[in-house]
Amino acid sequence: MRFLNIPNIHVMRESVRKLHDICMPRSEASLSTSWFSSLENTQWLEYISLILHSALRIVHLIEHGSSVVIHCSDGYLNLTICVTST
Repeated sequence: MRFLNIPNIHVMRESVRKLHDICMPRSEASLSTSWFSSLENTQWLEYISLILHSALRIVHLIEHGSSVVIHCSDGYLNLTICVTST
């Protein structure tokens, strides 16, 4: 069993909200002079990287005949449960 360290849906939702705010500012006054720093503070790219690395690991396991169960550990049903067996 391996924990993939992907944050729960609430953390992801907050991150994408922050990303939206810096990409679509409500006014010119809210434009950031340090856009890349603001982007980094959203942690969105880190989370997307975790998801893609996790997906790659899962595909690798499936290709090599392993069974895989993906489960959201905090009990929320916001993540699709996937099960495969060979």
